[in-house]
Amino acid sequence: MKSNRRLKHWRTILIAVLLLILIGFIYREQLRRVAIAIVIYRGHAFTTPSKIANESWEPRFWDKAAFYWDLSALRVAREKRLNQFNPSLKPLIKEVNQRQSAGEAMLYSMHIFREIRWLLNFTPDTATTRLRIEDLRQSISEPEAQQLASAQQSSDGSWGYGINVWYLKLYYSVDHLEDSLQPQYPLGFLDRINSPEKLKSRLDSVLYNDFTKTGIFNREELDETFSAIARLLNESKLKVYVFHPQLDSALSDY
Repeated sequence: MKSNRRLKHWRTILIAVLLLILIGFIYREQLRRVAIAIVIYRGHAFTTPSKIANESWEPRFWDKAAFYWDLSALRVAREKRLNQFNPSLKPLIKEVNQRQSAGEAMLYSMHIFREIRWLLNFTPDTATTRLRIEDLRQSISEPEAQQLASAQQSSDGSWGYGINVWYLKLYYSVDHLEDSLQPQYPLGFLDRINSPEKLKSRLDSVLYNDFTKTGIFNREELDETFSAIARLLNESKLKVYVFHPQLDSALSDY
C-alpha cells in the first residue's frame, strides 16, 4: 500500500510538471513578452507621467502594464525581422567589410546599410527593407557610386549618397557643413525645416510613438534630427545658407 501511494504521489508530480511544460510551450511567446516587458521596465528608459490628484493606484498600474506589454511587441517584431533578413544581409556586410579592409572605398554601401539598420530596428517596413538589401547587393559592384558617396549631391545639396531617409541625410551632412565654408551646391535639403512652423511640424511628426498601431518607433529619428539641427544652429560656421532669424529660438522653445 505504501509503495502504491508513493507511486501515485510521484505520478501526480510528473503529470503536474508535464502540464507546466506544456503550458509554457503553448504560451511561450506571451511569457517571453512578459520577461521582455519586465526588463524594459527595470531599465528605467521611460518616464511615467505625473500622478493625477486623487488617482488610485489600480488604473495607473494597468496602464503601465499595458504600455510595457505593447512595447515588448516591438522587440519581438524586431527580432523576427532580423531572423528573416540577416541570412541575406550578413554575407553582404561581410563582403563590404572585407573590401574596406583591402582599401576599397565602400561608403555608398555603408550609407545604404545604415538605412537598412534603421528600417530593421525601428519600422515594420519589410517591403522597403527587402528593396534596400537588393540595392546593397548591387552597390558592392558599383565603384563609381562608392566614390560619389563622399561628395555633396547636386540634387538637394546634401551628403550621404545612397540614403533616401531625410533625417539620415541631415545626420550625415552636418559634419560636412561644419567643415565646409563654401559648399558647391545650394543646401536645399535644409529648406524642409527653415521656419519656426516647418521646424515644429517636422519635430511634431516624430515626437509621438503610436507604435501599437504603426509598429514604428520614432525615438532615434527625433533625437538625431533635434541634435543635428541644434549643431547647425549653435556650432556651425556655415555662411552660405540663411537660416530663418527665429529658428534658433523656436528650437529652444521646443
